Amino acid sequence: MEEQKIIIESLFEKVENYTKTSIELYKLKFIGKSSSLAATVLVYTILIIALLFFVSFFNIALALVLGKWIGSYFLGFLVVAVFYLVISCLVLIFRDKISKNILETILLKVLVTNNKSNEKK
Repeated sequence: MEEQKIIIESLFEKVENYTKTSIELYKLKFIGKSSSLAATVLVYTILIIALLFFVSFFNIALALVLGKWIGSYFLGFLVVAVFYLVISCLVLIFRDKISKNILETILLKVLVTNNKSNEKK
């Protein structure tokens, strides 16, 4: 009877240690994945900001060139604004297809890449 009690206590200790270890493992996996996601978001944020600066300066230059070519800087900026208005309307019309195809592809690519890199470790 005493041996059975010792075996059961030993079993409970092993289960408790296993549970604590499993919880710690899941915490570490979560920290690893969340830090990887945060780094990815940071990199894409920096790239988007740099791209926005480039697009802004390019649009100003394009408007100035068009304005000089047309003969009125106002009309150059107006042409660029109308171009972006048309692009915005097209995006608004096709937003469901765009969001479904492009965003899902990007999200899946990021998640699969993070998952593959974690499996290699």
